[in-house]
Amino acid sequence: MASLQGPVVEALIRQAVRTIRHGQKTTSALKRLLAEAYDALPSGPHRQIETIPGIGKQTAAALVAKIVDIERFATPGSVVNYFGIFPEENTSG
Repeated sequence: MASLQGPVVEALIRQAVRTIRHGQKTTSALKRLLAEAYDALPSGPHRQIETIPGIGKQTAAALVAKIVDIERFATPGSVVNYFGIFPEENTSG
């Protein structure tokens, strides 16, 4: 019969909590590094991506890294097709 009490369960829970906290710290550090790398980029038209509602620095950095050079896309539609998504704000009211 299993039990949810005792030293083994307590040790497993402590380890799980340590693992979660470590993951959260790592994620935070990576987000900070991504934002710093984006901020270190020279000025240019890629900065306009941050004006899109819902796009923060981390998302902007990932998009700019993936796009590389916007000139390689003939139309806005080709950018959308490249990513396979069409982001849009959907609010009620």
